[in-house]
Amino acid sequence: MSGFGDEVSFEDGAPAAKTFDTGELEAALSVASKIKPEQNYVGAPKDKEEAETQAREHGYSAPVPYDYSAYGAQATTNGGEGGDMLAPNTVGSGITTAKAVRYEWKDEYGDVGPKIPELEDKLFDSEFRMEAGIGRARLDHINIEIEEYVAGHAIKRDIYKFEDAGLHPVVMETLDLMGYRMPTPIQCGTIPMILAGRDVVASAQTGSGKTAAYLIPIISMLMGKAKKLAAKRPDPSKYNPTTDRVRAEPLVLIVCPTRELCIQIFDECRRLCYRTMLRPCVAYGGGPLGQQIEELAKGCDIIVCTPGRLKDLINKPSVLSLRRVRYTVVDEADELLHGDWEEDMKAIMTGGDISEDADSKYYMFSATFPKEYRKIAKQFMAEDFVRIRVGRTGSSHENIKQDVIYCS
Repeated sequence: MSGFGDEVSFEDGAPAAKTFDTGELEAALSVASKIKPEQNYVGAPKDKEEAETQAREHGYSAPVPYDYSAYGAQATTNGGEGGDMLAPNTVGSGITTAKAVRYEWKDEYGDVGPKIPELEDKLFDSEFRMEAGIGRARLDHINIEIEEYVAGHAIKRDIYKFEDAGLHPVVMETLDLMGYRMPTPIQCGTIPMILAGRDVVASAQTGSGKTAAYLIPIISMLMGKAKKLAAKRPDPSKYNPTTDRVRAEPLVLIVCPTRELCIQIFDECRRLCYRTMLRPCVAYGGGPLGQQIEELAKGCDIIVCTPGRLKDLINKPSVLSLRRVRYTVVDEADELLHGDWEEDMKAIMTGGDISEDADSKYYMFSATFPKEYRKIAKQFMAEDFVRIRVGRTGSSHENIKQDVIYCS
């Protein structure tokens, strides 16, 4: 046998080829085949029980199925009539249920509801206030692009202060309670467009304030119209679930892809609807359907929901009707216009008894908006819709800190 790298010549004069001594490899394989599995690794478990014991010692725990019945029972216990249910992302005490506390309008109120200090303490606790951070000034340099696909009437293209927008005084007071002092770039561009009656497709970085960008102007516009447009609902102080139930007929429909986003938007709605006659509700898969229907039966002016749960409710005409909807918002639109959701969204946007009134407005918000999804969006938007882009699409803005934690 030739040594490693020896050249071998062929009689026909072909170029020499290199050969390799495989003896050492064969010997190594022979030795390896005789090693028992437990000899390969120090401390390797001998059987399944020992492996499980070692895993538990290192912090491993077996997956446990989520108990939705227990979740619903806990939510009922902590958040029944008058329950606080405020702290976000806290099981059993957060706004993880449809029964979260909110401002309840009474028949004796005039055009504007009175202040309720006890409720203010809960809704606007300092723990939940969104104060401007030390990096707020960086946002002032972010470019705002506004494209009008059909030339429209003259409108104020952007604002720099909430005071410049012409918002309802009660909304302005609520923004102060929430700690909102200056609008973010997406709010600067979007608020005047919505107030001007334009359909909007908006792309902005994650964490840039998109939710408030559409809720603030919508709620402000409805302040003077809600009594005329909204469906009748029972007085909460006299409500009897046996005799006073009504069908929910919201004026605002907000659709988003996840339960977590539903909760986040609903939380913002509860605060911005303070001292208004607008009653927000939430409905999402994985939450107790009975509780959600119970809250809808008390009346609903703004509904925040996931597509699947919304389709379920649309199929219950005695529970929910969309015939009064004037403002439709699709949040995280790039997710909901994806092929997996496209049919559901078409069924929601065009099916059921959804309002087809010429005054109905559509808004789509997302961190990303690929070209193919923009084509789908145009099917629902008015011809003179406005597209707004803020910052680098698809990214998180620079004031968000992201940490990667490695677990050994």
